[in-house]
Amino acid sequence: MQVNHYQGGNSTFTGFKFSPVSKERFYKILESTNDPILTNKCRSIIASQKDNPVDIEVTNLNHCFGQIIDNGLEAWINGKYSHDNIGMNELGFISLKSFINDKNTLIEFFEKAARRAEKEFHKAIKKEIKAGNTTPDLQTRRAIEKIDEII
Repeated sequence: MQVNHYQGGNSTFTGFKFSPVSKERFYKILESTNDPILTNKCRSIIASQKDNPVDIEVTNLNHCFGQIIDNGLEAWINGKYSHDNIGMNELGFISLKSFINDKNTLIEFFEKAARRAEKEFHKAIKKEIKAGNTTPDLQTRRAIEKIDEII
């Protein structure tokens, strides 16, 4: 579920959790790129996770492969390290997309975190249904109510 126009005045979301230091770093990245489209895309992705009970903790990434990183962020989903935004793969090579346009890496960072958190949430629902703690009917009703809230 994606929310394109979140009207809330509160900047504390259920899904994405920023420490004050990482929030400041995120704002500095947005200010340095000076791109309102990028800023709105990031806001939209963050808002899309406001009802997801899976925690996406965003922290600073200060070092990578022994190098100091000035604008690095990393995501932790349910307390486990997930990924970072520096555009490097597991072998230490910079991805072609981030080499061409580093703005893509920030959007991909949030999209990847949102996808992984939603996958974790769906796994949890399946586990609850399998254990008999809830039913597909009840989960469907809850999903319909969430849709009804935004329509």
